[in-house]
Amino acid sequence: MKDNSQILDYFNKIGSNKIILIVLVIIAIFFLTKIVRKFLNKLSERYIVKRILIKNFAPIISLTINLAGLFFIVFGVLKVSKDALLTFGISAGVAIGFAIQNLLANVFGGLVIIFTRPFNIGDKIEVGSYYGEVIDINLLKVKILNSDDSIVNIPAKSFIESSTLNANGGELFFQVTTTLYFPNNVDLQRIKEIAYEAVYSSPYSLLDKPIYISFSDEFREFLLTRMIIKAYVYDHRYEYGFRTDIYERIKKCLSDNNFVFPNFYKYPF
Repeated sequence: MKDNSQILDYFNKIGSNKIILIVLVIIAIFFLTKIVRKFLNKLSERYIVKRILIKNFAPIISLTINLAGLFFIVFGVLKVSKDALLTFGISAGVAIGFAIQNLLANVFGGLVIIFTRPFNIGDKIEVGSYYGEVIDINLLKVKILNSDDSIVNIPAKSFIESSTLNANGGELFFQVTTTLYFPNNVDLQRIKEIAYEAVYSSPYSLLDKPIYISFSDEFREFLLTRMIIKAYVYDHRYEYGFRTDIYERIKKCLSDNNFVFPNFYKYPF
């Protein structure tokens, strides 16, 4: 009880000037982090080759600014002594911990992500049912941009509780898989030549990387040949454009040669 009364007396002694200064510091921290993130984002889009590297300074700088602001408020403005800080921590730590345990779990998850770097801003990741480009990392959540151009906010603790697939590992280039189906009696050598031609002629293709083409049989009411093309796009942002371009080029070539694609559906009429 004595410790609690000391804490209350301490906070009662805080003047209005200090409260105003604390509010101003918090506002300054908020806008400074926003400005830094916006500047780094613009800089990264200007220097495409270094885009992922530049973007990943943002969470580290933001964390540094927030910690510096917190220390300034606690030790510079409030001038809290070590004994008072220890007393407050013991008195309020347990109660606050139970009240905001989910928040603390997210903060811990955010710190783990920032320091262990299982993925970076700009990486293509898959966690749970979500897949997209990481556009922001902070202490509470990770933002990803998915294929339909919508932003998904994922709590940071989710990345500790579940597995995460990192598709490009901090690199701009990215392996894209394209799957097509053909009748089982198709000329595999000719189809493979057309597929190679489609990849090599695509403006999205990174030709320094190998191209893999494989065939297998698959039964879908009738026997089909499945072709899987694995090729690299020079920038993972063009993943879907690259896949569509390959598909269109192959289909056009086959259409020009009067090739008929299989119909997977059987209609009752």
